[in-house]
Amino acid sequence: MKRIIYLSLIIFFLYSCRTTDKKPINKDVYNLETDQVFLPLQESLESEDNPTKEEDLVTEESIRVYDLTVLKGGSYPKIKNDTPFTPIELEILQNESGIEIVATNEIAHYFKYFLRDKKELINKWIINSEKYIPEIRELFISNGLPVELIYLPFLESGYNTNAYSRAGAGGIWQFMPATARSYGLAVNWWTDERRSPFLTTPYAIKHLKRLYSIFGDWYLTLAAYNAGEGRISRAMEKSSSNDYESLIRSKTLSNETIKYVPQFIAIVKIMKNLEQLGLKPINWNIESNYTKTTIPGGVDLVEFSNSIDLKWSDFINLNPSFRRKVSDPNRDSTVLIPNKYYEKADQYLSTVNPITSNKLHYYTVKSGDSWWFLSKLTSTNILTLKRLNNINSNNLKIGQRLLLPKTELVTTQSNQYKKSNNKLQVHTVRSGDTISSISIYYNIKLNSLYKENNLNSYSILHIGQKIKLPGYELEEQKKSLDSDKYYTVKSGDSIWLIAQKTKIPYKKLLEINKLNSKSKLSIGDRILLY
Repeated sequence: MKRIIYLSLIIFFLYSCRTTDKKPINKDVYNLETDQVFLPLQESLESEDNPTKEEDLVTEESIRVYDLTVLKGGSYPKIKNDTPFTPIELEILQNESGIEIVATNEIAHYFKYFLRDKKELINKWIINSEKYIPEIRELFISNGLPVELIYLPFLESGYNTNAYSRAGAGGIWQFMPATARSYGLAVNWWTDERRSPFLTTPYAIKHLKRLYSIFGDWYLTLAAYNAGEGRISRAMEKSSSNDYESLIRSKTLSNETIKYVPQFIAIVKIMKNLEQLGLKPINWNIESNYTKTTIPGGVDLVEFSNSIDLKWSDFINLNPSFRRKVSDPNRDSTVLIPNKYYEKADQYLSTVNPITSNKLHYYTVKSGDSWWFLSKLTSTNILTLKRLNNINSNNLKIGQRLLLPKTELVTTQSNQYKKSNNKLQVHTVRSGDTISSISIYYNIKLNSLYKENNLNSYSILHIGQKIKLPGYELEEQKKSLDSDKYYTVKSGDSIWLIAQKTKIPYKKLLEINKLNSKSKLSIGDRILLY
C-alpha cells in the first residue's frame, strides 16, 4: 500500500513540473535604440516569477518591429525625446480600422514625433477644433465618408482658421484660391471664405468625394489632396503605377507628398486614442448656439457687433472670413450670430444704411488731408473710414490710396453750380484748412484756386481768411447742404458732426432741438435745422 502511495506522489510531482507552452504575445514594446523587445506591463510582471526562455517569446509574425534608425539622417524630423514605445502605444500602432492601417516605420516615426515632441501643439490643435469638429463629424457621417477624414485639418492647419501656407493655401482645409473659387467661395480684398469652417467644410467633402471618384483609393485621394489631382495622375502614368504603394516606391512624388499619408495616419491613431495617450480628449457634446443670417454688403461690422452687444472678438471668432471691418459691398454675406443676439441683429439690419459698391471710389491722400477732413468730406465717421480701409493709425501719408464713400458733394458739385464771371462765393478758412482740402471739398482744381486768390503751393492760410471759389456764383450758395428744414440721422452721426455738415453752430442745433451734449441720436432721427 505504501509503495502505491509513493508511486502516486512521484507521478503527481512529475506531472506538475511539466513544461507548459507559451501563447504568442501580441502586445510588445520595441526599443528603437537597442532592438530589445519588452513585454507588456501585465505579462512582464507575471514573468518575474516565471521567467520565459528566449525560444518561448513571440514569433516574428506576431509583432511589428519598428526600426526607426533607418529613417535617421534623412528628411524625417528628428525625435528629441526618443524613449521606447509603451505597451499602449504599440497596441495603438498595430490597430487597423476604417482607413487606419497597421503602422509602418514611417507612421511610427511621426506617431512618436507628435507624441514626444509636439504634445503641447496637439493640445492646442484640439482646443482650436472643438468649436467646429462635432458639427464637421456629423457632416462627414451624413455624407458617407470615412470619419477619420475629419482629422485631416489637424495635418493641414492645426484647425487654425487663419492659417495660410507659403503657396497661398488658406483656412482649416487649406484650399488654394483657384480651388475655392471653383466651388463658389469668395476670395478677395474684402473677404476670404476659406477661413470659415462652416462655409468650407461642405466643399471639402465635395472635393474629397470628387478625388475619390477619380482614384478609387483613399490613400491616392489623400496624396491628390496634398499634391493636386493632375500631379498624382501624371506620376501614376509616368511610373505605370496602379496603387498607392507602388506609386510611393516609384519615387516620382515629392518628399512632402510621400510623407503626407504617414503623417495623417499617425495623427488619426493619436486622435482616436487621446485619453489612452494622456492627452486632452475632444468634447464632442458642444452644441451649436448660433443662427445663420444674411447681411447686406457695406455694413460696418464693428458697429453692427457693438449695436447688438456682441464683443468684436467674439463676432470675428465666429466669422473669421472677413478681412475688413466692413462687409464686401459687392455682395451679401452669411454671418453666424449667437442665438441670444439674433433679435437685436435683425432689428439693426432692418434700419442699416450700408455702403454699396457703386458708392465707393479710391482716393489718393494729398498734403493737408486728415481723417477729420475725409470724414467731413464723405459724411462718414472716422472709425468707419478706418475700418473700411483696415487701418488703425491716426496718421495718413501723402500718396496713400484709400477707399472712400462717394458723396453728392464730391460727385455732383461741379454740376450743381454753373461757372460764371459774376461775383464768386468765398470760403472762410477754419482751423485745419489747407488749399488742398478746399480744392477737394469744392472740386476745384488747385491751379484755379491759386490763380483766383494770388496764391501758390508755399502760401500759408490764416483762420478767417476769405478764399474765392472760381465757378461758384454767390447766389447759388443758397443751394447748400443746409437748405432743407430737417436732417435725417445716419450711421455714425453726432450733433457735432451734423453741425459741421450743415454749417450750423453746434450750440444752436442743440438749442432748437432741445438737446444737450450728452443726448444720444438714433439712426433715422430727424434733426430740425432752423
